[in-house]
Amino acid sequence: LYLHWGIPRQWLKRYKACRNRPTRLLVCLFLIVLATGLLSLSCLTDGIHTTFGGIHGKIGLIAAMVSVLHCAKRFRWFRRQLG
Repeated sequence: LYLHWGIPRQWLKRYKACRNRPTRLLVCLFLIVLATGLLSLSCLTDGIHTTFGGIHGKIGLIAAMVSVLHCAKRFRWFRRQLG
């Protein structure tokens, strides 16, 4: 998100203006993974596998695959940005 949209204060404004569907999908997946991760942390005191943890893992795996494909498609852009 930082590479695309800069500082976090601007993310909501830039999300609303974004018309790129894959980028919007990645942002939504990121927020869902973040929310389920925080929910599963709150249930961590029980020491058992929770439903939120399972959902977090599955959505996180999907988000990781989409992110890898997203970055692979833009590999040349990343190389130019890093020098």
